[in-house]
Amino acid sequence: MRNQDTGRNIQCPYCASSDDCTHRLALIDQTFNECSGGYAYERYHEFQLVIDAAFLRLFRQGDFKRRPWRSETLRLLWEYACEAHSLDGDDVSVDQYVVTRLIMELFEAAGAIRYPGSIESGAPGYCSAWTLFHAKNPPTVFEAALANLKVLLKSPD
Repeated sequence: MRNQDTGRNIQCPYCASSDDCTHRLALIDQTFNECSGGYAYERYHEFQLVIDAAFLRLFRQGDFKRRPWRSETLRLLWEYACEAHSLDGDDVSVDQYVVTRLIMELFEAAGAIRYPGSIESGAPGYCSAWTLFHAKNPPTVFEAALANLKVLLKSPD
């Protein structure tokens, strides 16, 4: 991967590798709201599962009120889900761009290092906004981010 502005290869802040290394936590495609690489690649969906389960539990309890979540991003997700929820359905609909933003916030709060520059998007005609995260121990940071999400979802005030 290259920095879009300088053309230089992006290096891991831990091992200085410009290739995929064991420190890569996630390469997030913000345009398509997916994880395209790193440790989180196989597990990225777990954040969505936790959010859906928590929101669905609240819906089943008849809770559609405005909640004072500690996270502004989580508050936005909740409001969207409440507006989109069908009273006779068991599905949760959330704004995927906000989910992606929340996951990135959780990674940073758990200690991940976010690459600060622009990332070259690849082939001509293919344009995405990429965000790259590294961590000294990606599994630990991933688990901490997921645990933080669960705590946020349990304590809205």
